[in-house]
Amino acid sequence: MPQPSDRRQFQRSAFHAGVWLELPAQQGQVRLLDLSLRGAQVQVAPGWHAEPGQAGRLRLTLAGDATIEMDVRVARCAPPLLGLRCMHIDLDSLVHLRQLLAHNAAEPARLRRELAALVAATG
Repeated sequence: MPQPSDRRQFQRSAFHAGVWLELPAQQGQVRLLDLSLRGAQVQVAPGWHAEPGQAGRLRLTLAGDATIEMDVRVARCAPPLLGLRCMHIDLDSLVHLRQLLAHNAAEPARLRRELAALVAATG
């Protein structure tokens, strides 16, 4: 029986960093657990309320003044974990995200294939 990681179209890189998440009813620092070209998984503090389908914005600040910002939608909600699907990302953020993922990728060739598939799907 295939494992969820076998079906995953975009590889995820494990990260443990603080990021800023804005949802309609709340905003604040959350903990980034993993990141991919198509989204992220975060851990929220007790008391956070999110519903699948809610739109929001995720911001990860990198070294210097570089940031990765993406418009997201809550795909999964299993407190304290939220699965966020990337709905839109600007070109500068995409470049930073690609560099970050490439630096941490076990298989850089797979990352190039995933990026090509993402571009083909949106083009």
